[in-house]
Amino acid sequence: MRKITFLCFIVLLAFMGSIHAQSTINITTSGGSWTGEKWVSITTEINGGGTQIWGQGNGTQCDGAGLINVDIEIDPGTYFVNCYDQYDDGWDGTLITVTAYGDVIGNNGGESPDDGEDTDSSTSCEGTPEELEASFQIIVPEAPSCLMPSGLTASEITTSSAILSWTEEGTASIYNVEVVEAGVTPTENPTDSGVAIGFTKTGLSVYTEYEYYVQADCEGNGTSDWVGPYSFTTLPTPPANDECSDAVSLTVNPDYDCAVVTNGTILGATDSGVDNCGGTPDDDVWYSFVATDEVHMVSLINISGSTVDMYHAIYDGSSGCGSLGEPLECNDGDSSELDGLTPGNTYYVQVFTWTATGGQTSVFDICVGTLPCLEGEATGTIVSDCDNTQFSIDVEVTNQEDITDLTDGTTTIEVTGEGTYTFGPYASGTTVNIEALHTDDYCDFEVDEFYFQCPEEIICGTTLSETYCYENNESVVFSYTSSDGVSPLLIEFSQGTLEYDSWWGDTFDDLVIYDGSDNSGIVLFNSDIDGDDLTGLSFQANSGSIYMEFESDGTGSCGEGTETSWAYDISCVSCVPADVIAGVVPNCDSDEFFVEIGIATVDDFGDLVTLTDGAGQSETVSTSQQLYIFGPYPNGTEVTITAEHSDAACDFEVGTWEFYCPPANDDCEGAEMLTVGPSVEAYPVDGTVLGATEDAEPNDCGLNGPGVWYAVVVPANGSVNIETATDSNGTTGFDSVIEAFSGSCGSLTSIDCDDDGAATGNYSLLELNDLTPGETIYVRVWEYGGNETEPFSISAYNETLSTQDFDTQELFSYFPNPVENSLTIKAQQSIELVEVYNMLGQMVANETPNNLEGTIDMSALAAGSYFVKVTIGNSSETIRIVKK
Repeated sequence: MRKITFLCFIVLLAFMGSIHAQSTINITTSGGSWTGEKWVSITTEINGGGTQIWGQGNGTQCDGAGLINVDIEIDPGTYFVNCYDQYDDGWDGTLITVTAYGDVIGNNGGESPDDGEDTDSSTSCEGTPEELEASFQIIVPEAPSCLMPSGLTASEITTSSAILSWTEEGTASIYNVEVVEAGVTPTENPTDSGVAIGFTKTGLSVYTEYEYYVQADCEGNGTSDWVGPYSFTTLPTPPANDECSDAVSLTVNPDYDCAVVTNGTILGATDSGVDNCGGTPDDDVWYSFVATDEVHMVSLINISGSTVDMYHAIYDGSSGCGSLGEPLECNDGDSSELDGLTPGNTYYVQVFTWTATGGQTSVFDICVGTLPCLEGEATGTIVSDCDNTQFSIDVEVTNQEDITDLTDGTTTIEVTGEGTYTFGPYASGTTVNIEALHTDDYCDFEVDEFYFQCPEEIICGTTLSETYCYENNESVVFSYTSSDGVSPLLIEFSQGTLEYDSWWGDTFDDLVIYDGSDNSGIVLFNSDIDGDDLTGLSFQANSGSIYMEFESDGTGSCGEGTETSWAYDISCVSCVPADVIAGVVPNCDSDEFFVEIGIATVDDFGDLVTLTDGAGQSETVSTSQQLYIFGPYPNGTEVTITAEHSDAACDFEVGTWEFYCPPANDDCEGAEMLTVGPSVEAYPVDGTVLGATEDAEPNDCGLNGPGVWYAVVVPANGSVNIETATDSNGTTGFDSVIEAFSGSCGSLTSIDCDDDGAATGNYSLLELNDLTPGETIYVRVWEYGGNETEPFSISAYNETLSTQDFDTQELFSYFPNPVENSLTIKAQQSIELVEVYNMLGQMVANETPNNLEGTIDMSALAAGSYFVKVTIGNSSETIRIVKK
């Protein structure tokens, strides 16, 4: 081909490309209701006529109906946009806008299309002209040779600069930028030319709102139209007290009236890095004051600005800003009263807004006040006068300080010094509140709330029958005493219920019965513990008095018809019940226990005749014998001992016991060693918490309960999994919690804990990594809340180690080290011999376990270092042990 022909061909191709260049338009529909019925198309003629250039969805009317925001590539020219609704009732408030290169080229006047011809009565898509609501013309322009950028942003804004960024829509790589203060009309003359995306604008003024515009420079293809504005505001200068080290000193007022305040603001404040309370201290400012008294009030007042939800924290500043320690006070309110301060010490106040949203402008006043008075001390005692059905109250002022008066709200008595001041008399059944008044009401306090009701006398030899139907929101007491003041009282319920809280397992309406004349006596019944049904219950008050407190909530009562009324009889008991002491005596070496019953003095025998366990053992009581032993009973047996008297009215159950000896691994020192295997199924060990006792160690997940202990030697790669599961018999139901510790027994540090991490049931899984190879870690297992005692199994494993890794583990594991009394050794093969040598090479102890586990007693050895030689098969290994 000749050169001139080739050039003509290239020109022809360029011309053909130019006549077929397409433009981009955007159609957006928004708002309204029944939006799923809306459908849009573009055709060459009005009302959907001519050729369809584009249709929503797959182009078939109604398919893909709904709101849209779509860019469409289309040849420049004149077209018609058609708006359809499946039910011919208009577009129900939906709007449509068509744009091209930043200009609106069609929007039906900005109104919801509706042709007013509502003849279509079906919601289905029929493709009929009746469903057409509007058809309007658009003229699609030629695509600009240089496209405008989009998506303007500003970031990393400071007091004097900001990074300006945008999105390129074409091929431009350099841009013109004009930055003006907000409200200033742009000139379209760049303040910055030939810059790139991510341009840093400097030289800006502090805390000023700016707007910027961008123009793409396509070089040979010209420049785009300007796009913008985008607004941003530079940061204000941080306040002078932005950091603790620059805390503003506060004046301490002599009272709480805040006569002297210090103005403050968080405008421009930055994060000082001190975060010990609630809220978000990303805009905190700092103040300090020197205490002049033990009690001061810090108050934020006159708060205004973008938010009034302020937060403050107060620190002891004795060690300086770099060592603040835990805060004395964290407060989401606006004032904190601090007690126990040291006069002369410096204290720091950190103030910030609760919100995490930046740019807050809050201003406030802060003041420090001093408690303007000294709080005195006073206590009250009820003095009964039931012969006259009344009582009085003796208030003893033990430290007057600034107390001026005592008042019950009706009577006020001047306090002239320390001593006793009497209020009353008050009618039986009256509630009295007595308050101590001071020279300044900041120090006023309530001495106490007093209530007394003279008991109803029960004439011995007669029976008092009572009924009671309680209402909502009641708070009442019942008090009874025997006529001779000595004979025990017996209360017997024939019916009665209380509203029960099934979620928490206690009662909404609470009844407590005491043996005595007030609520300081022995509790005979507590509905939150003993249940909601009173029917058939009886209680004996040996003091000769019965006191009952009852309180109901706002719903569910006998008066509403949801509970049964109470019916009970009260009478004197003619016999004298015994006063006994009882307890369990374990004999865990034989897996059994005894119950011992003791009578302290001869007078405590009363009319007691016989003690019996109802299962074959009965002891005739003699005043010459004060101790009676029942048993032995096998571990886990339930035993009830009854005290029988010459008068059956005095009979009572001494108690019921179900005792389990604690497991061998009940405490850390007895931890059972786990063998690390290649899988959870490799070396499981069955366990139980039955009989286990509480532990003092912390638990960081799950409700605590009695637990048992295990020990694990960390494998060579520093990782081990601990997992609980069903025991070897397949028993299920144990809701386990496990926690791992490093250190030694008595000085443990929690590593991690888990409640329900295992894949099955409510079992637990700990995946521990980055441990020290060869270190012994301890694992505590307990049941969530300590409510169940089902058996379980526990395994230690590491799936990443090969079988060879486990074959080449050490011959044995041992713990504890240091040792206090005994050393435990565990191996996967039988331990034949254990020998202990002192530092002179003398053998001081030895054992021949011939078992996978051996224990050697070192309690008699002096404190110091020892060598322990362990022989397993044809191999021996010596370890060094420290005896405490």
